[in-house]
Amino acid sequence: MNYTIYDDAFLKRLFKRKIRKSFAQLQCNMEWMSFEDKVIFVVDRLSAMRFDEARMILEYWEKVSDIIAVLEECHVWNYEIVSEYKLGRMTPGVINISFKGSFDPHFLKVLITKHYGYELAKKDALAVWPYLAIDNGKQIIAIKLYDDRGFYEYVWQKK
Repeated sequence: MNYTIYDDAFLKRLFKRKIRKSFAQLQCNMEWMSFEDKVIFVVDRLSAMRFDEARMILEYWEKVSDIIAVLEECHVWNYEIVSEYKLGRMTPGVINISFKGSFDPHFLKVLITKHYGYELAKKDALAVWPYLAIDNGKQIIAIKLYDDRGFYEYVWQKK
């Protein structure tokens, strides 16, 4: 199979753990770390990654203007609004954000702090779920940051 970071059907099945064959699956449990240490750990881990291209699929349950304000505050311009969240609905809005080479640590820190803060009812938190799809030339790496307790990482070795 020839997977890409732009194959939404593949990524959806992978993140729902419907695909297991030929993938390494890692789980990071950060339950016993402090809030600040969790944010620093994830930001450092993601910032250290080098890749050809990557994509963040950002699901959100907020006004799109609030999400755009965060992106613009962090100087993130390479995004596409796939669908907008409709107030009161369960279906999230979706924004795709493209990256080349590496992730911006400032953007990651702001976003992950707001994401992890939501479950803990922290001020300025946002109801967002970031999913990452990374192509480093040798592997496709998919990361699901589910909440402040940890994340799943899936790795497929290219042939």
